[in-house]
Amino acid sequence: MGQTVEPKRRAFGILLLVLAVWLLIPPLAWSSPPKSSSLFPTPPSLEASVAFWKRVYTEFSTKEYLLHDREDFSVIYDVVNVVELLGEREPSFQEAMKAMQPVKERYAAVLTRLGWGGLPSDPLTREEKHVFEALKCPCPPEVFAKAAEQIRVQKGLKEEFLAGLERGKIYAPKMARIFRRYSVPEELVVLSMVESFFNPKAVSKAGAVGIWQFITGTGRRFLTITPDRDERKDPYLATEAAAKLLRENYELLGNWPLAITAYNYGRMGMLQAKEKVGSDQLEEIIVNHEGRAFGFAVKNFYAEFLATLDLWETYGGDAVVASVSAKLSPKRETVAKVGGKLASSPVSGEKKGKTSKVKRFHRVKPGETIWQIAKAYQTTPTALKKANKIQNPRQLRPGRRLVIPEAKQA
Repeated sequence: MGQTVEPKRRAFGILLLVLAVWLLIPPLAWSSPPKSSSLFPTPPSLEASVAFWKRVYTEFSTKEYLLHDREDFSVIYDVVNVVELLGEREPSFQEAMKAMQPVKERYAAVLTRLGWGGLPSDPLTREEKHVFEALKCPCPPEVFAKAAEQIRVQKGLKEEFLAGLERGKIYAPKMARIFRRYSVPEELVVLSMVESFFNPKAVSKAGAVGIWQFITGTGRRFLTITPDRDERKDPYLATEAAAKLLRENYELLGNWPLAITAYNYGRMGMLQAKEKVGSDQLEEIIVNHEGRAFGFAVKNFYAEFLATLDLWETYGGDAVVASVSAKLSPKRETVAKVGGKLASSPVSGEKKGKTSKVKRFHRVKPGETIWQIAKAYQTTPTALKKANKIQNPRQLRPGRRLVIPEAKQA
């Protein structure tokens, strides 16, 4: 009897020892979430459009209207100040677009004439000079002919983007918590910048309402919309609805680029486009899918999101906007908003000459973004980026040790 109990006691003791050691070992990450760059990839074919939207958001004023090629985003023919054009107060969008129509027609006429094989003027007109510079000519006639059909007018959005960053500091933290609750990547909160610049009072000409721009039909799937109560105007109830819709899009379509585009185009429309093209890669669908509603806005929705996400992850809610390019205006100054005032030099969220005090370090985990790390340590993405000399926060590598600057003071 004693001979059988003793081995059992020893075996039980060994089991307890193994269990104790096992409890001391840090748990393994059974499935690390993918990095932001893998969740939201930037295909090479979209790089030019992402760069274009960064310029629209950070460089060009709402008084400035761009004449550009709707397919080749590196081609910008002209930037027109509509206040100077009309010689009066800043016009409404409709008034500005009406004033831009003759300008657009002049450029189209130049391109059409050159497309027919016509000779340029001697000396070159202003429009001809801009065309040759933008297209990097000399060019064959067919280049001009194609370009004549692809001219588009785009309003600058710098002031609206800055205002959106300020509003985002109020709404984004709680919106991110809501998205996490629905297993939606919190980076998708910045989609509200693309939709409304975080404006709960926004109303589109198509009747979309609120911070997430729900039309009535889609909104009623998730929200109460009556003459007496419209929950689309509640930023957080609307965010719950957006999280549910984005999650549904993802589960049906299989990746976030398609799910994001479906937010604009519609889930079933995106599914049909995916099946028709025979690919789940958004860049292939953009090139090969044709549909009456599959126009410029839909094709650029994901690129606008990527541009906004990159600016948001770089600068967070500090309302600091850096000029992306000065191709058309070499003297254009970098714009930063500090304490409600405009300054003509880049800032980092810290006062000039102030050195961040190092308090601790952080080892980057798989899936973490600079935005998440900054929030965890109550600092800013700008300060974190500066302290670690990070050029591109979307290429943050797991395992890197980051210096954490002094927490942002309340």
